[in-house]
Amino acid sequence: MFNLNFDVMPKQIGIIKLKGKIEDLSFYKSEDGFMARLKGGVSRERVLNDPAFIRTRENGQEFGHAGKTGKLIRTALRNLIAKIKDRRLTSRFTKAMIDVLQTDSHATRGSRTVAHGNLSLLDGFEFNQNAPLSAGVFFPFDITVDRVSGAVVFDVQGFTPEESLQVPSGATHFKIMVGCSAIDLENRSFSSVKQESDWLVADGVALAAMSLQADMEADSSLPFFLALGVAYGQEVNGEIYSLQNGAYNALQLVRVDIV
Repeated sequence: MFNLNFDVMPKQIGIIKLKGKIEDLSFYKSEDGFMARLKGGVSRERVLNDPAFIRTRENGQEFGHAGKTGKLIRTALRNLIAKIKDRRLTSRFTKAMIDVLQTDSHATRGSRTVAHGNLSLLDGFEFNQNAPLSAGVFFPFDITVDRVSGAVVFDVQGFTPEESLQVPSGATHFKIMVGCSAIDLENRSFSSVKQESDWLVADGVALAAMSLQADMEADSSLPFFLALGVAYGQEVNGEIYSLQNGAYNALQLVRVDIV
């Protein structure tokens, strides 16, 4: 026996989990568990042409734009994102893009864009929901953006790792990662700079303040996407290896700097 809940997204909640098709029902497994859905009865041609589906077409156009723009930003920050592990990043980031797009007050529905939305809504976005920066990193830092020279400086104040980090079990070292991407959202181009500290010992010894600088193009008017994160490693026979393939690494889009 099994039960289905069709309120929002049908989910199998019984003991027996099904995969496959039974008449108009399709059963499948996703990251959210065992799900079920009804077979669609509307043709693609009708969706594309019938006036009754104008809202569907508008939503589809904006969803597609949000997905492409999210991929552009993730690609611009790929050198940092590659060090973390979050299987749902793409869908979560696309949702964030839609939230920004929906604040575009210049275009009509169906034609709204992320570039004309409120990009500050992305401030604080966590690239690894399993290890958010806000929940495991507590050292103070400041960011200075000099648009004239293009210098973006991340100033990290002195701190003690055992007190200011939630160091995962097995980690012996960590490094601080920062990055800045100047992204032209309309022309779909970008330039990115990444900087990292050396591997630092994750113990009770206080560390001195440090600065990490990303030098961007001078006098740029493009939005700067600023990210900061922490990667953990384990020392084995004198070599330091990434811990659990980045599962515990944190990375946050700390600010979108707009002229």
